[in-house]
Amino acid sequence: GSGSFTRSGVNYQAGAKTPMSAIFAAIFLMIVLLLFSNYAAYLPKPAMGGIILLVGYNLIDFHHIKQVVKTSGREIIVLSTTLFGTLFFELETALFSGIALSLFFYLEKTAKPNIAELGMSKNHRFINVIRDSSIKVCPQLKIVRIDGSIYFGALEVVSDYFNNLYEKEEVKHVLIIAKGINFIDLAGATWLSHETYKWQKRGGGIYFAGLKIVSQQILKKGGFREEIGEENFYEDKLTAIDEIYKKLDKNICKDCEAKIFHEC
Repeated sequence: GSGSFTRSGVNYQAGAKTPMSAIFAAIFLMIVLLLFSNYAAYLPKPAMGGIILLVGYNLIDFHHIKQVVKTSGREIIVLSTTLFGTLFFELETALFSGIALSLFFYLEKTAKPNIAELGMSKNHRFINVIRDSSIKVCPQLKIVRIDGSIYFGALEVVSDYFNNLYEKEEVKHVLIIAKGINFIDLAGATWLSHETYKWQKRGGGIYFAGLKIVSQQILKKGGFREEIGEENFYEDKLTAIDEIYKKLDKNICKDCEAKIFHEC
């Protein structure tokens, strides 16, 4: 009983701070069993059962459960699965079921990163084009923001977007605002290298602005950054636009009515 959840709950409520509390509880329990076992036999089992039920009841965080019910439908499913699992199955089965379900929902969410196309507003700010119909965009440079990691689970969504963009042949240059990219795995780095080469072969390119250093670890260690081109990585979007503008078709720029960049 010294390592049970109820014992941990009692220790926590008593002010325990470290795992040493469980060791002391085990020592005291051993002393009671060795020296006072004859007296412990007279303890009424209903009273002991009531104490255990009370401790178990105090372990339930009703405030957090109310927050889960109000805010997240997926968390309700995880909570319900874990709760009913503890009632009808082994405790380990219930815990692993809840963990597996949480992992499934996490992968499902991260596998669909948000990809927003940006344009220039009247206030000279880059915002999502779906937020305002009056936003102007460059006919030669597509500016997109990726909010999410580029890993094996998200490649289908990201690659489909870029394939559709490539097949439309509306633009040759794509600037990725990469501040929202937290992680790039080996599959994502390989895809970025191939995709960049494909756009460069057509006379354009894919560029990155504001990509976090931590997100570039696989790119650097695997040599993908060199394959993509060191010159295609920029610290911020203004510097990137200034350099990319030099590569645009000036004949198209001459007749362009958007004029969204300072360089135009």
